[in-house]
Amino acid sequence: MKYTHAIYARVMGDMPPYYEVPYAIWGEGCDFDSDGDADHRDSVDWRELDARLRPELKELISIHYPTEDEDLLLIQASSEKIFNKAIQYLLSQGSIELKDKA
Repeated sequence: MKYTHAIYARVMGDMPPYYEVPYAIWGEGCDFDSDGDADHRDSVDWRELDARLRPELKELISIHYPTEDEDLLLIQASSEKIFNKAIQYLLSQGSIELKDKA
């Protein structure tokens, strides 16, 4: 999958439970496939999430830490729409602050 949009962000507060990110992008109750590092469903300290909308699995959001610094995230998406929805949601939750570069 090719990512068309990407930005770095610094974790500034608790992350929302991981499943809220796909819901913010594709709608409450959407069917998605995901992988990440949340240790339980309502974890707020996760740093990795890959989510794809089912059934086609063509729309993708990826959040991970690209360095040893677990509070520096790289957020990538397969479309501008998905990218903007994810960023706006995480900003509105007070979870992240955007960075120009790593």
